[in-house]
Amino acid sequence: MNKFKNLTPADVLERKGNIPSLSIVGASGSGKTTVVTNLLNPKIALYTSVGIGEKSQTTTFASNFILDARIDQEDIFAISIKSKKLDSKLIAGKIFEAVVDEFLDNGYEVENTIESLKDDDWTDIFLEPKDASYHLSSIKNKLDIEKLIALIESVLKNFDEEDFEQKVAERKKILGKKTSKEKKLKRTVLLSYALDPSVIEWVENIEEIIVKELEEIIGEVNPFNKTFSYVVESTGKDILKEIYNPQKSYSLVIDNIDIACKPRDEAVKIMKQKDSDIPLRMMLVDTVGVSQEGVDEDSLTMGVDRALNRSVNAIILIINLEEREDVIKNIFDSLNKKFNELQNKSDVYILFSKGDKLVETKIDKRKMSLKISQEDYNREIKTVLEEISEIIERYSKGVYSNVIGVRWQSLSYKDENIDPRILAIKSSTEFSEEEKIENRDYVNSSQNERELLKNKYLELINDKLDWIGGQILNQVSMRASYENEYIKSQIDKIYFNSEISYTETFKQMQSKYREIFASEEFKKILCDEISIVISNAINSGFVVI
Repeated sequence: MNKFKNLTPADVLERKGNIPSLSIVGASGSGKTTVVTNLLNPKIALYTSVGIGEKSQTTTFASNFILDARIDQEDIFAISIKSKKLDSKLIAGKIFEAVVDEFLDNGYEVENTIESLKDDDWTDIFLEPKDASYHLSSIKNKLDIEKLIALIESVLKNFDEEDFEQKVAERKKILGKKTSKEKKLKRTVLLSYALDPSVIEWVENIEEIIVKELEEIIGEVNPFNKTFSYVVESTGKDILKEIYNPQKSYSLVIDNIDIACKPRDEAVKIMKQKDSDIPLRMMLVDTVGVSQEGVDEDSLTMGVDRALNRSVNAIILIINLEEREDVIKNIFDSLNKKFNELQNKSDVYILFSKGDKLVETKIDKRKMSLKISQEDYNREIKTVLEEISEIIERYSKGVYSNVIGVRWQSLSYKDENIDPRILAIKSSTEFSEEEKIENRDYVNSSQNERELLKNKYLELINDKLDWIGGQILNQVSMRASYENEYIKSQIDKIYFNSEISYTETFKQMQSKYREIFASEEFKKILCDEISIVISNAINSGFVVI
Protein backbone atom coordinates (compact mmCIF):
# COMPACT_ATOMS: atom_id res chain seq x y z
CA MET A 1 0.00 0.00 0.00
CA ASN A 2 1.30 3.46 -0.92
CA LYS A 3 2.10 5.45 2.24
CA PHE A 4 2.16 8.74 0.30
CA LYS A 5 -0.78 10.71 -1.01
CA ASN A 6 -1.04 10.44 -4.78
CA LEU A 7 -0.51 13.64 -6.74
CA THR A 8 -1.39 14.60 -10.27
CA PRO A 9 1.37 15.98 -12.52
CA ALA A 10 -0.39 19.36 -12.36
CA ASP A 11 -0.20 19.25 -8.54
CA VAL A 12 3.53 18.61 -8.78
CA LEU A 13 4.06 21.57 -11.10
CA GLU A 14 2.40 23.84 -8.55
CA ARG A 15 4.84 22.63 -5.86
CA LYS A 16 8.01 22.80 -7.97
CA GLY A 17 9.44 25.66 -5.91
CA ASN A 18 10.01 23.27 -2.99
CA ILE A 19 11.71 20.52 -4.98
CA PRO A 20 15.53 20.08 -4.96
CA SER A 21 16.98 21.15 -8.31
CA LEU A 22 19.98 19.93 -10.22
CA SER A 23 21.36 21.55 -13.38
CA ILE A 24 23.09 19.53 -16.06
CA VAL A 25 25.76 21.42 -18.03
CA GLY A 26 27.73 20.27 -21.03
CA ALA A 27 28.48 20.76 -24.69
CA SER A 28 26.03 19.48 -27.27
CA GLY A 29 26.54 15.79 -27.82
CA SER A 30 28.04 15.22 -24.36
CA GLY A 31 24.99 13.31 -23.16
CA LYS A 32 23.03 15.82 -21.07
CA THR A 33 19.64 14.84 -22.42
CA THR A 34 20.53 11.13 -22.26
CA VAL A 35 21.34 11.46 -18.57
CA VAL A 36 18.00 13.14 -17.93
CA THR A 37 16.12 10.67 -20.10
CA ASN A 38 17.46 7.74 -18.07
CA LEU A 39 15.58 9.07 -15.06
CA LEU A 40 12.30 9.79 -16.82
CA ASN A 41 9.77 7.01 -17.09
CA PRO A 42 10.08 5.34 -20.51
CA LYS A 43 6.71 6.50 -21.83
CA ILE A 44 7.75 10.15 -21.48
CA ALA A 45 11.44 9.69 -22.30
CA LEU A 46 10.64 8.19 -25.68
CA TYR A 47 9.24 11.50 -26.92
CA THR A 48 11.53 14.03 -25.22
CA SER A 49 14.75 12.54 -26.61
CA VAL A 50 14.21 13.17 -30.32
CA GLY A 51 17.57 14.92 -30.69
CA ILE A 52 19.65 12.29 -28.90
CA GLY A 53 22.50 11.04 -31.05
CA GLU A 54 22.97 14.26 -33.02
CA LYS A 55 26.24 16.09 -32.52
CA SER A 56 24.88 19.63 -32.70
CA GLN A 57 21.87 21.36 -31.23
CA THR A 58 20.10 18.49 -29.55
CA THR A 59 18.34 20.44 -26.80
CA THR A 60 16.97 23.64 -28.33
CA PHE A 61 15.65 25.22 -25.12
CA ALA A 62 16.01 24.61 -21.42
CA SER A 63 13.69 22.01 -19.92
CA ASN A 64 12.86 21.45 -16.27
CA PHE A 65 11.82 17.86 -15.67
CA ILE A 66 10.02 17.67 -12.34
CA LEU A 67 9.95 14.06 -11.16
CA ASP A 68 7.82 12.90 -8.25
CA ALA A 69 7.19 9.31 -7.18
CA ARG A 70 3.78 10.32 -5.82
CA ILE A 71 2.50 10.55 -9.39
CA ASP A 72 0.96 7.12 -9.76
CA GLN A 73 0.53 6.91 -13.55
CA GLU A 74 3.40 6.78 -16.04
CA ASP A 75 1.39 7.83 -19.06
CA ILE A 76 0.20 11.21 -17.76
CA PHE A 77 2.27 14.38 -17.69
CA ALA A 78 1.74 18.09 -17.16
CA ILE A 79 3.47 20.78 -19.18
CA SER A 80 3.92 24.53 -18.82
CA ILE A 81 5.65 26.69 -21.44
CA LYS A 82 7.35 30.00 -20.69
CA SER A 83 7.68 32.38 -23.64
CA LYS A 84 10.40 34.78 -24.68
CA LYS A 85 10.60 37.59 -27.22
CA LEU A 86 11.99 36.55 -30.58
CA ASP A 87 15.53 37.88 -31.01
CA SER A 88 14.95 39.75 -34.26
CA LYS A 89 18.45 41.25 -34.28
CA LEU A 90 19.99 37.77 -34.18
CA ILE A 91 18.11 36.63 -37.27
CA ALA A 92 18.50 39.97 -39.09
CA GLY A 93 22.22 39.80 -38.37
CA LYS A 94 22.44 36.34 -39.97
CA ILE A 95 20.51 37.61 -43.00
CA PHE A 96 22.82 40.57 -43.50
CA GLU A 97 25.93 38.45 -43.02
CA ALA A 98 24.74 36.30 -45.91
CA VAL A 99 23.82 39.40 -47.97
CA VAL A 100 27.15 41.12 -47.34
CA ASP A 101 29.13 38.05 -48.43
CA GLU A 102 27.23 37.93 -51.74
CA PHE A 103 27.50 41.70 -52.21
CA LEU A 104 31.26 41.68 -51.74
CA ASP A 105 31.71 38.62 -53.97
CA ASN A 106 29.72 40.38 -56.71
CA GLY A 107 31.84 43.54 -56.53
CA TYR A 108 29.03 45.74 -55.16
CA GLU A 109 26.85 44.92 -58.19
CA VAL A 110 23.27 45.09 -56.89
CA GLU A 111 21.62 43.25 -59.78
CA ASN A 112 24.02 40.29 -59.66
CA THR A 113 23.73 40.14 -55.89
CA ILE A 114 19.93 40.02 -55.99
CA GLU A 115 20.02 37.20 -58.55
CA SER A 116 22.26 35.24 -56.17
CA LEU A 117 19.85 35.84 -53.29
CA LYS A 118 17.03 34.18 -55.21
CA ASP A 119 18.85 30.85 -55.03
CA ASP A 120 17.55 28.40 -52.40
CA ASP A 121 21.12 27.68 -51.30
CA TRP A 122 21.53 31.31 -50.24
CA THR A 123 18.23 31.27 -48.34
CA ASP A 124 19.33 28.20 -46.40
CA ILE A 125 22.40 30.07 -45.15
CA PHE A 126 20.32 32.25 -42.83
CA LEU A 127 17.44 29.80 -42.30
CA GLU A 128 19.86 27.21 -40.89
CA PRO A 129 22.97 29.03 -39.60
CA LYS A 130 26.14 27.01 -39.04
CA ASP A 131 26.17 27.70 -35.31
CA ALA A 132 22.68 26.12 -35.01
CA SER A 133 21.49 29.09 -32.96
CA TYR A 134 18.02 28.61 -34.42
CA HIS A 135 16.15 26.64 -37.12
CA LEU A 136 13.74 28.19 -39.63
CA SER A 137 13.62 25.67 -42.49
CA SER A 138 10.47 24.06 -41.13
CA ILE A 139 8.50 27.29 -41.70
CA LYS A 140 10.22 28.32 -44.93
CA ASN A 141 7.01 27.95 -46.95
CA LYS A 142 5.28 30.43 -44.60
CA LEU A 143 7.94 33.11 -44.99
CA ASP A 144 7.62 35.79 -47.67
CA ILE A 145 11.14 35.42 -49.05
CA GLU A 146 10.32 37.50 -52.14
CA LYS A 147 9.41 40.45 -49.95
CA LEU A 148 12.64 40.03 -47.97
CA ILE A 149 14.72 40.11 -51.17
CA ALA A 150 12.85 43.20 -52.34
CA LEU A 151 13.63 44.95 -49.05
CA ILE A 152 17.29 43.97 -49.32
CA GLU A 153 17.42 45.26 -52.91
CA SER A 154 16.11 48.62 -51.70
CA VAL A 155 18.81 48.76 -49.03
CA LEU A 156 21.60 47.87 -51.48
CA LYS A 157 20.50 50.47 -54.02
CA ASN A 158 21.16 53.13 -51.39
CA PHE A 159 24.70 51.83 -50.91
CA ASP A 160 27.32 54.60 -51.15
CA GLU A 161 30.56 52.93 -52.19
CA GLU A 162 32.67 56.07 -51.64
CA ASP A 163 31.36 56.49 -48.11
CA PHE A 164 31.91 52.80 -47.48
CA GLU A 165 35.55 52.84 -48.65
CA GLN A 166 36.18 55.87 -46.44
CA LYS A 167 34.83 53.98 -43.41
CA VAL A 168 37.05 51.00 -44.29
CA ALA A 169 40.11 53.28 -44.45
CA GLU A 170 39.24 54.85 -41.10
CA ARG A 171 38.86 51.41 -39.58
CA LYS A 172 42.24 50.33 -40.93
CA LYS A 173 43.88 53.38 -39.42
CA ILE A 174 42.36 52.70 -36.00
CA LEU A 175 43.35 49.03 -36.01
CA GLY A 176 46.85 49.57 -37.34
CA LYS A 177 48.83 46.33 -37.31
CA LYS A 178 45.82 44.49 -35.90
CA THR A 179 43.93 44.99 -39.16
CA SER A 180 42.28 41.77 -40.33
CA LYS A 181 42.15 40.50 -43.90
CA GLU A 182 40.68 42.94 -46.42
CA LYS A 183 37.44 41.05 -47.07
CA LYS A 184 36.86 40.38 -43.39
CA LEU A 185 37.39 44.06 -42.57
CA LYS A 186 35.01 45.19 -45.31
CA ARG A 187 32.45 42.65 -44.14
CA THR A 188 32.63 44.01 -40.60
CA VAL A 189 32.28 47.64 -41.71
CA LEU A 190 29.42 46.87 -44.07
CA LEU A 191 27.54 45.02 -41.34
CA SER A 192 28.04 47.88 -38.90
CA TYR A 193 25.66 50.17 -40.74
CA ALA A 194 23.76 47.91 -43.16
CA LEU A 195 21.05 46.73 -40.75
CA ASP A 196 17.81 48.24 -41.93
CA PRO A 197 14.58 48.71 -39.90
CA SER A 198 12.45 47.34 -42.73
CA VAL A 199 14.29 44.01 -42.67
CA ILE A 200 14.08 43.84 -38.87
CA GLU A 201 10.33 44.41 -39.14
CA TRP A 202 10.11 41.51 -41.63
CA VAL A 203 11.97 39.30 -39.16
CA GLU A 204 9.70 40.29 -36.28
CA ASN A 205 6.73 38.81 -38.16
CA ILE A 206 8.35 35.38 -37.79
CA GLU A 207 7.36 35.32 -34.13
CA GLU A 208 3.66 35.35 -34.99
CA ILE A 209 4.11 32.45 -37.43
CA ILE A 210 5.89 30.28 -34.85
CA VAL A 211 3.42 31.08 -32.07
CA LYS A 212 0.49 30.16 -34.32
CA GLU A 213 2.09 26.78 -35.01
CA LEU A 214 2.50 26.23 -31.28
CA GLU A 215 -1.12 27.23 -30.65
CA GLU A 216 -2.26 24.65 -33.21
CA ILE A 217 -0.26 21.91 -31.49
CA ILE A 218 -1.41 22.74 -27.96
CA GLY A 219 -4.95 23.55 -29.06
CA GLU A 220 -5.01 26.79 -27.09
CA VAL A 221 -4.63 30.46 -28.01
CA ASN A 222 -1.65 32.01 -26.21
CA PRO A 223 -0.54 28.75 -24.55
CA PHE A 224 2.22 30.33 -22.47
CA ASN A 225 2.41 30.30 -18.66
CA LYS A 226 -0.49 27.85 -18.39
CA THR A 227 -0.57 24.24 -17.20
CA PHE A 228 -1.84 21.51 -19.51
CA SER A 229 -2.18 17.81 -18.70
CA TYR A 230 -2.03 15.07 -21.33
CA VAL A 231 -2.12 11.30 -21.69
CA VAL A 232 0.96 10.18 -23.61
CA GLU A 233 -0.75 7.66 -25.86
CA SER A 234 -3.53 10.10 -26.71
CA THR A 235 -2.41 13.57 -27.84
CA GLY A 236 0.54 13.82 -25.46
CA LYS A 237 3.07 11.97 -27.59
CA ASP A 238 2.36 14.12 -30.65
CA ILE A 239 2.82 17.31 -28.65
CA LEU A 240 6.13 16.17 -27.14
CA LYS A 241 7.48 14.90 -30.46
CA GLU A 242 6.65 18.18 -32.16
CA ILE A 243 7.98 20.51 -29.46
CA TYR A 244 11.19 18.51 -28.93
CA ASN A 245 11.94 18.12 -32.62
CA PRO A 246 15.35 19.86 -32.81
CA GLN A 247 14.70 20.99 -36.39
CA LYS A 248 11.66 23.06 -35.42
CA SER A 249 11.66 26.80 -34.73
CA TYR A 250 10.14 26.82 -31.24
CA SER A 251 13.39 27.71 -29.49
CA LEU A 252 12.96 31.24 -30.85
CA VAL A 253 9.79 31.81 -28.81
CA ILE A 254 10.17 29.31 -25.94
CA ASP A 255 12.36 30.27 -23.00
CA ASN A 256 11.91 27.03 -21.07
CA ILE A 257 9.46 24.20 -20.49
CA ASP A 258 8.38 22.55 -17.25
CA ILE A 259 7.30 18.91 -17.51
CA ALA A 260 6.05 16.99 -14.47
CA CYS A 261 5.85 13.21 -14.64
CA LYS A 262 6.52 10.01 -12.73
CA PRO A 263 10.21 8.93 -12.56
CA ARG A 264 11.48 5.64 -13.92
CA ASP A 265 10.53 2.71 -11.68
CA GLU A 266 14.17 1.82 -10.99
CA ALA A 267 14.77 5.29 -9.57
CA VAL A 268 11.75 5.00 -7.29
CA LYS A 269 12.97 1.62 -5.99
CA ILE A 270 16.44 2.96 -5.24
CA MET A 271 14.99 5.85 -3.27
CA LYS A 272 12.87 3.42 -1.27
CA GLN A 273 16.00 1.44 -0.42
CA LYS A 274 17.71 4.62 0.70
CA ASP A 275 14.82 5.96 2.77
CA SER A 276 11.33 4.52 2.48
CA ASP A 277 9.88 7.53 4.34
CA ILE A 278 10.86 10.05 1.66
CA PRO A 279 9.40 9.93 -1.85
CA LEU A 280 11.74 10.47 -4.77
CA ARG A 281 11.31 13.99 -6.10
CA MET A 282 13.70 16.23 -7.98
CA MET A 283 13.86 18.86 -10.68
CA LEU A 284 16.37 18.17 -13.44
CA VAL A 285 17.35 21.22 -15.45
CA ASP A 286 18.35 20.11 -18.94
CA THR A 287 20.12 23.12 -20.43
CA VAL A 288 20.66 24.13 -24.03
CA GLY A 289 23.96 22.85 -25.38
CA VAL A 290 26.44 25.55 -24.43
CA SER A 291 28.61 24.80 -27.43
CA GLN A 292 26.94 23.72 -30.64
CA GLU A 293 30.00 23.01 -32.78
CA GLY A 294 32.36 21.49 -30.23
CA VAL A 295 33.59 21.75 -26.67
CA ASP A 296 35.72 24.55 -25.27
CA GLU A 297 36.46 25.99 -21.85
CA ASP A 298 34.74 29.33 -22.45
CA SER A 299 31.43 27.79 -23.47
CA LEU A 300 31.37 25.43 -20.50
CA THR A 301 32.11 28.17 -17.99
CA MET A 302 29.24 30.05 -19.62
CA GLY A 303 27.07 27.02 -18.92
CA VAL A 304 28.13 27.02 -15.28
CA ASP A 305 27.19 30.70 -15.10
CA ARG A 306 23.74 29.89 -16.44
CA ALA A 307 23.32 27.18 -13.83
CA LEU A 308 24.37 29.56 -11.05
CA ASN A 309 21.83 32.09 -12.26
CA ARG A 310 19.14 29.44 -11.82
CA SER A 311 20.10 29.03 -8.12
CA VAL A 312 20.18 25.24 -8.32
CA ASN A 313 21.17 22.97 -5.44
CA ALA A 314 23.77 21.11 -7.47
CA ILE A 315 25.48 21.21 -10.85
CA ILE A 316 26.41 18.18 -12.93
CA LEU A 317 29.12 19.06 -15.43
CA ILE A 318 29.23 16.45 -18.19
CA ILE A 319 32.36 16.10 -20.31
CA ASN A 320 32.62 13.63 -23.17
CA LEU A 321 35.49 11.21 -22.57
CA GLU A 322 36.01 11.01 -26.31
CA GLU A 323 37.32 14.59 -26.37
CA ARG A 324 41.08 15.00 -26.74
CA GLU A 325 42.99 15.02 -23.46
CA ASP A 326 44.50 18.46 -24.10
CA VAL A 327 41.00 19.88 -24.64
CA ILE A 328 39.75 18.34 -21.39
CA LYS A 329 42.80 19.65 -19.50
CA ASN A 330 42.14 23.18 -20.76
CA ILE A 331 38.53 22.85 -19.67
CA PHE A 332 39.59 21.86 -16.15
CA ASP A 333 42.09 24.71 -15.93
CA SER A 334 39.40 27.20 -16.89
CA LEU A 335 36.71 25.67 -14.71
CA ASN A 336 38.92 25.72 -11.63
CA LYS A 337 38.83 29.52 -11.79
CA LYS A 338 35.05 29.44 -12.04
CA PHE A 339 34.69 26.98 -9.15
CA ASN A 340 35.88 29.64 -6.72
CA GLU A 341 32.49 31.32 -7.21
CA LEU A 342 30.58 28.15 -6.35
CA GLN A 343 31.38 27.91 -2.65
CA ASN A 344 28.22 27.96 -0.57
CA LYS A 345 26.14 28.21 -3.77
CA SER A 346 25.93 24.85 -5.50
CA ASP A 347 27.63 21.49 -5.12
CA VAL A 348 29.50 20.50 -8.27
CA TYR A 349 29.91 17.01 -9.68
CA ILE A 350 31.89 16.20 -12.79
CA LEU A 351 30.65 13.27 -14.82
CA PHE A 352 32.68 11.95 -17.73
CA SER A 353 30.23 10.47 -20.19
CA LYS A 354 30.45 7.89 -22.95
CA GLY A 355 32.92 5.62 -21.22
CA ASP A 356 31.44 2.79 -23.26
CA LYS A 357 32.45 4.52 -26.49
CA LEU A 358 36.00 5.05 -25.28
CA VAL A 359 36.25 1.38 -24.29
CA GLU A 360 35.13 0.36 -27.76
CA THR A 361 37.59 2.75 -29.40
CA LYS A 362 40.51 1.42 -27.37
CA ILE A 363 39.51 -2.21 -28.00
CA ASP A 364 39.23 -1.46 -31.71
CA LYS A 365 42.85 -0.25 -31.78
CA ARG A 366 43.94 -3.56 -30.22
CA LYS A 367 41.86 -5.94 -32.36
CA MET A 368 43.68 -8.87 -33.95
CA SER A 369 41.72 -8.92 -37.22
CA LEU A 370 39.53 -6.68 -39.33
CA LYS A 371 36.51 -7.13 -37.07
CA ILE A 372 36.37 -6.78 -33.30
CA SER A 373 35.71 -10.13 -31.64
CA GLN A 374 34.68 -11.09 -28.13
CA GLU A 375 38.18 -12.52 -27.73
CA ASP A 376 39.57 -9.00 -28.29
CA TYR A 377 37.36 -7.71 -25.48
CA ASN A 378 38.29 -10.59 -23.18
CA ARG A 379 42.00 -10.10 -23.79
CA GLU A 380 42.17 -6.31 -23.53
CA ILE A 381 39.36 -5.26 -21.18
CA LYS A 382 41.48 -5.12 -18.02
CA THR A 383 44.19 -3.00 -19.64
CA VAL A 384 41.67 -0.65 -21.23
CA LEU A 385 39.76 -0.10 -17.99
CA GLU A 386 43.00 0.59 -16.14
CA GLU A 387 43.97 3.18 -18.77
CA ILE A 388 40.64 4.97 -18.46
CA SER A 389 40.78 4.89 -14.66
CA GLU A 390 44.27 6.42 -14.77
CA ILE A 391 43.01 9.20 -17.04
CA ILE A 392 40.19 10.00 -14.63
CA GLU A 393 42.61 9.88 -11.71
CA ARG A 394 44.79 12.52 -13.37
CA TYR A 395 41.80 14.77 -13.95
CA SER A 396 40.57 14.24 -10.40
CA LYS A 397 43.85 15.51 -8.95
CA GLY A 398 43.48 18.73 -10.89
CA VAL A 399 40.12 19.87 -9.55
CA TYR A 400 39.49 22.11 -6.58
CA SER A 401 38.35 20.60 -3.31
CA ASN A 402 34.86 22.08 -3.55
CA VAL A 403 34.14 19.77 -6.48
CA ILE A 404 32.30 16.94 -4.75
CA GLY A 405 33.39 14.17 -7.06
CA VAL A 406 34.63 13.07 -10.46
CA ARG A 407 33.19 9.91 -12.03
CA TRP A 408 32.98 8.28 -15.43
CA GLN A 409 29.88 6.64 -16.73
CA SER A 410 28.44 4.85 -19.72
CA LEU A 411 25.39 6.33 -21.38
CA SER A 412 24.64 3.11 -23.27
CA TYR A 413 23.04 0.26 -21.40
CA LYS A 414 22.67 -3.29 -22.66
CA ASP A 415 21.60 -6.55 -21.12
CA GLU A 416 24.65 -8.23 -19.64
CA ASN A 417 24.26 -11.26 -21.89
CA ILE A 418 24.75 -9.19 -25.06
CA ASP A 419 27.17 -6.53 -23.79
CA PRO A 420 30.70 -7.50 -24.98
CA ARG A 421 32.30 -5.35 -22.28
CA ILE A 422 30.46 -7.05 -19.43
CA LEU A 423 31.05 -10.49 -20.94
CA ALA A 424 34.76 -9.66 -21.09
CA ILE A 425 34.75 -8.48 -17.48
CA LYS A 426 33.09 -11.69 -16.36
CA SER A 427 35.62 -13.69 -18.32
CA SER A 428 38.55 -11.80 -16.80
CA THR A 429 37.34 -12.54 -13.26
CA GLU A 430 37.15 -16.32 -13.56
CA PHE A 431 39.00 -18.04 -10.73
CA SER A 432 42.13 -19.97 -11.58
CA GLU A 433 42.31 -23.72 -11.19
CA GLU A 434 44.42 -23.27 -8.07
CA GLU A 435 41.59 -21.32 -6.50
CA LYS A 436 39.09 -24.08 -7.14
CA ILE A 437 38.73 -27.43 -5.41
CA GLU A 438 37.76 -29.80 -8.17
CA ASN A 439 35.14 -32.49 -7.52
CA ARG A 440 34.63 -31.40 -3.98
CA ASP A 441 31.12 -30.49 -2.89
CA TYR A 442 30.58 -28.40 0.18
CA VAL A 443 27.86 -30.74 1.38
CA ASN A 444 30.29 -33.68 1.37
CA SER A 445 33.12 -31.83 3.09
CA SER A 446 34.13 -32.50 6.64
CA GLN A 447 33.22 -29.97 9.33
CA ASN A 448 36.82 -28.78 9.44
CA GLU A 449 36.92 -28.38 5.66
CA ARG A 450 33.66 -26.47 5.81
CA GLU A 451 35.10 -24.04 8.33
CA LEU A 452 38.23 -23.56 6.25
CA LEU A 453 36.13 -22.95 3.18
CA LYS A 454 33.84 -20.55 5.00
CA ASN A 455 36.81 -18.66 6.41
CA LYS A 456 38.28 -18.39 2.92
CA TYR A 457 35.06 -16.79 1.68
CA LEU A 458 34.87 -14.41 4.62
CA GLU A 459 38.52 -13.49 4.19
CA LEU A 460 37.83 -12.54 0.58
CA ILE A 461 34.86 -10.46 1.65
CA ASN A 462 36.50 -8.88 4.69
CA ASP A 463 39.37 -7.67 2.53
CA LYS A 464 36.85 -5.59 0.64
CA LEU A 465 34.42 -4.56 3.37
CA ASP A 466 35.71 -1.03 3.91
CA TRP A 467 35.76 -0.41 0.21
CA ILE A 468 32.31 -1.93 -0.29
CA GLY A 469 30.92 0.10 2.59
CA GLY A 470 32.31 3.27 1.08
CA GLN A 471 30.81 2.48 -2.29
CA ILE A 472 27.41 1.85 -0.76
CA LEU A 473 27.30 4.75 1.65
CA ASN A 474 29.08 7.37 -0.44
CA GLN A 475 28.44 6.53 -4.06
CA VAL A 476 25.24 4.54 -4.31
CA SER A 477 23.45 6.20 -1.39
CA MET A 478 21.73 2.99 -0.30
CA ARG A 479 20.22 2.79 3.14
CA ALA A 480 22.20 1.85 6.23
CA SER A 481 20.95 -1.76 6.30
CA TYR A 482 23.53 -2.49 3.64
CA GLU A 483 26.36 -2.02 6.12
CA ASN A 484 29.06 -4.57 6.69
CA GLU A 485 27.31 -6.92 9.10
CA TYR A 486 24.32 -7.14 6.80
CA ILE A 487 26.56 -8.05 3.87
CA LYS A 488 28.26 -10.71 5.98
CA SER A 489 24.96 -12.27 6.94
CA GLN A 490 23.76 -12.29 3.34
CA ILE A 491 26.96 -13.92 2.15
CA ASP A 492 26.71 -16.51 4.92
CA LYS A 493 23.09 -17.20 4.03
CA ILE A 494 23.43 -17.35 0.25
CA TYR A 495 26.95 -18.53 -0.48
CA PHE A 496 27.13 -21.38 1.99
CA ASN A 497 24.04 -23.18 0.88
CA SER A 498 24.80 -26.84 1.59
CA GLU A 499 23.33 -27.92 -1.73
CA ILE A 500 25.72 -25.88 -3.85
CA SER A 501 29.13 -27.21 -4.83
CA TYR A 502 32.31 -25.33 -4.05
CA THR A 503 32.86 -24.23 -7.64
CA GLU A 504 29.23 -23.25 -8.00
CA THR A 505 29.47 -21.25 -4.80
CA PHE A 506 32.17 -19.08 -6.30
CA LYS A 507 29.91 -18.50 -9.29
CA GLN A 508 27.09 -17.60 -6.93
CA MET A 509 29.37 -15.12 -5.20
CA GLN A 510 30.27 -13.54 -8.53
CA SER A 511 26.63 -13.37 -9.47
CA LYS A 512 25.60 -11.80 -6.17
CA TYR A 513 28.29 -9.15 -6.33
CA ARG A 514 27.18 -8.21 -9.79
CA GLU A 515 23.59 -8.12 -8.64
CA ILE A 516 24.46 -5.63 -5.91
CA PHE A 517 26.93 -3.43 -7.74
CA ALA A 518 26.18 -3.76 -11.45
CA SER A 519 22.50 -4.51 -11.75
CA GLU A 520 20.44 -2.89 -14.44
CA GLU A 521 19.05 -0.52 -11.80
CA PHE A 522 22.44 1.01 -11.16
CA LYS A 523 23.39 1.06 -14.80
CA LYS A 524 20.19 2.67 -15.97
CA ILE A 525 19.56 5.03 -13.11
CA LEU A 526 21.85 7.68 -11.69
CA CYS A 527 19.67 7.85 -8.58
CA ASP A 528 18.59 11.10 -6.95
CA GLU A 529 22.25 11.95 -6.44
CA ILE A 530 22.68 11.62 -10.15
CA SER A 531 26.39 12.17 -10.42
CA ILE A 532 27.49 9.97 -7.54
CA VAL A 533 27.30 6.77 -9.52
CA ILE A 534 29.33 3.63 -9.62
CA SER A 535 31.66 4.20 -12.52
CA ASN A 536 35.20 3.33 -11.47
CA ALA A 537 36.46 -0.21 -11.67
CA ILE A 538 34.97 -2.32 -8.92
CA ASN A 539 37.42 -4.61 -7.14
CA SER A 540 38.00 -8.04 -8.64
CA GLY A 541 36.95 -6.72 -12.02
CA PHE A 542 33.30 -5.97 -11.34
CA VAL A 543 32.81 -2.77 -13.28
CA VAL A 544 29.96 -0.49 -14.24
CA ILE A 545 30.77 1.01 -17.64
